[in-house]
Amino acid sequence: MTTRTSPEGGSPSLSFALLLAAIVGVGGCASADYSPRGGYSDDDDDAADDDDGSFGDDDDDGDGAAGDGDDDDTPPPPEEEDDFLASEPRATDVYVFIANPTRDTVSKVNAETRAIETIDVGDEPTMVVVSSDFERAVSFNQSADSVTVIDATTNATTELEVREDFNFIQISPDGRWVVAWFNAALVDANFDIEGVRSFTEVSFVDTISLEVQSYSVGFNPKDVRFTADSNTAVVLSDEFITVANLSVDPIGLTLLDLEADPLDPPTAVEVEVTPSGTFAFIRYQGTSDILVVDLNDGTLGTIDGGSDPTDMDLSPNGLDCLIVARGSSELRVFDTLDPLGTPPDVLPTPPGSTLGSLVMAPDGNKALLFTTALREDRITFWDVTTGDMIERSLEKPVDAVAISPDGESALIIHTLEDAPDEDDFFSDNYALTVVDLNTWLTNPVVLASKPERWTTSNDGRYSLFVMENNRNVGVIDYLTRLVDDVLVPSMPVYIGMMPLETEPEDALGWVSQEHELGRLSFVKPNDLSVQTVTGFELNSEID
Repeated sequence: MTTRTSPEGGSPSLSFALLLAAIVGVGGCASADYSPRGGYSDDDDDAADDDDGSFGDDDDDGDGAAGDGDDDDTPPPPEEEDDFLASEPRATDVYVFIANPTRDTVSKVNAETRAIETIDVGDEPTMVVVSSDFERAVSFNQSADSVTVIDATTNATTELEVREDFNFIQISPDGRWVVAWFNAALVDANFDIEGVRSFTEVSFVDTISLEVQSYSVGFNPKDVRFTADSNTAVVLSDEFITVANLSVDPIGLTLLDLEADPLDPPTAVEVEVTPSGTFAFIRYQGTSDILVVDLNDGTLGTIDGGSDPTDMDLSPNGLDCLIVARGSSELRVFDTLDPLGTPPDVLPTPPGSTLGSLVMAPDGNKALLFTTALREDRITFWDVTTGDMIERSLEKPVDAVAISPDGESALIIHTLEDAPDEDDFFSDNYALTVVDLNTWLTNPVVLASKPERWTTSNDGRYSLFVMENNRNVGVIDYLTRLVDDVLVPSMPVYIGMMPLETEPEDALGWVSQEHELGRLSFVKPNDLSVQTVTGFELNSEID
């Protein structure tokens, strides 16, 4: 593969290389990480045994089959991305903002003093985003059909109405614009109709001028992407791309017809926009053609994504568009500067595995390929620099994957279902695995219940995660690959990390919990200590 460097000689910093779309009901400062597998399975007596590119097979039949449908020609189902690994930071350089959906408030926590202030917002705040200059926080108030813009210093608020029945917001890189829309892909998306309801609308919120502009942009908006300079937003729907020029007032909209079959349009499942805003790449379900849209003049072209392309991502520096062709066992790498004129690099993937999903390290030097469509207990490590791909065995099939900010470790979340013919102490249990990507030393851990949310320290040393209906909070140390848990007093709601951190031992996590007067626990991963504050909403309730 040809390695391309950006004109600046580097790549934009990414908070995480994540598999996933948007997290369901994120309501505070939260980020992301990875998981464990341990040196303790029958096929892993020595961590160096797999260095030659081979991998152990736990299947009793020994033929390497690891998923349903291996004995017929039925194609595997689509790859799925798990919401667990998709949370994003909701913090300024000093404050953390935490949504309290049942109390219609947002808590502002001072990272230096741990002082907590309560800010009244609209009904049922379910998400909070923060501007990149740390001056404003914005809550999405789902029951009120509104957003509240919060001055991060003074706590002054302005509530602005958006269109009805939305469930999601995204913020532009410069923090000025927030786009509200109905994201049908969320697990808890509500399709109920009371009176009149549209599935074509978005609201653009200017958090500086405090104005809202709403438009119809095509049926079933699926994703919103911003250019690096935040001057353009691209909204993907089933049959159209809407290019919104955010640098003019009113917003300039260009609706680009994707020339889909009007009677049976294909399902658009993924869009990527180059940082410069020159091209948009659109992947459709069930077709090998990847649509390339020139956002400057609206012209359309196609590139060959191979047989059954199931995942598409831009490289961290934005110079490559990577397409996983599951059906033809290929990884296709297109030049984003000239995607229609430059032939792609076509890299064969190991034939012994079904590979349909890709997660890259933030530096772009390594990646992991895997499938979430079949019950295969294996994953492939890709050294981007050398081009080598090495298959590795796992204790259970893969549900989601993330790579740490430093690219040294990975977290793998496993499915509850097992690979065929497996029966061990991981069977019928939730699990995760922490992996050292340099040595492939692993630590697989059994979990009491399904992992729901997670967060990661700024340097990627620690992660915290919460599980469904469980007061135990998991603590991961990626340096040692050890996984512990601590008990908090009430059921967790949201989780995150405080933004101030100079050394790994200074990392401090927080866990908001169900409590009528407000309850927040601070967790120190370095020594597993827990401090809890209860009743910080007392004054607001008296008022």
